[in-house]
Amino acid sequence: MREKSKSVKRSPRTVLAEVVTVIFASVLFGISMNAFLVHSGLIIGGATGIATVVNYLFRIPIGIVVIAVNLPLLIINVRQNGIRSMMKTIIGTVVSSVAIDVFSFVPAMSDDMLLCALAGGGGMGVGAGIMFIRGFTTGGGDLCASMINRRAPRFMRSMTAWPNMPSGLDSSGALPHKTMSSGFTNWGSS
Repeated sequence: MREKSKSVKRSPRTVLAEVVTVIFASVLFGISMNAFLVHSGLIIGGATGIATVVNYLFRIPIGIVVIAVNLPLLIINVRQNGIRSMMKTIIGTVVSSVAIDVFSFVPAMSDDMLLCALAGGGGMGVGAGIMFIRGFTTGGGDLCASMINRRAPRFMRSMTAWPNMPSGLDSSGALPHKTMSSGFTNWGSS
């Protein structure tokens, strides 16, 4: 069911703070993604991970694929919650996706895969966290989790990490893989 959102009058200063926050966080997210993960051949989970694989295979810009992957989720959420309650998610998803593509020129910062995984994940996490503080999201797993949370809140308290579990296991070395060849993990025996 759609809840009617109350019209909240916000000061120009508050709006400016939100604009600056989402731009800064998205720039940090995009630079971290490109400088540490994309050019190092590392793949994360979620919509951005799917977009990275598509980029490696077909050279379609990651940000465009992130938007395409999120589009069905955004449409479902807008239908359930209304456009007003989803505006920050739409803005956060679009701005962070644009930042990923705008900063695709940033070169790899290191050849050390562990350093790249830690710095890239850390930078993206800080960027996403800054967005969350202001109520913005980057879409993807957040949208899936919120949809499931509305239907089964008890289930989601312990399961919000599941969408990213495979990438976490892979980066921890728990899953067998070979060295990167064309940018994504080759599964199979060593």
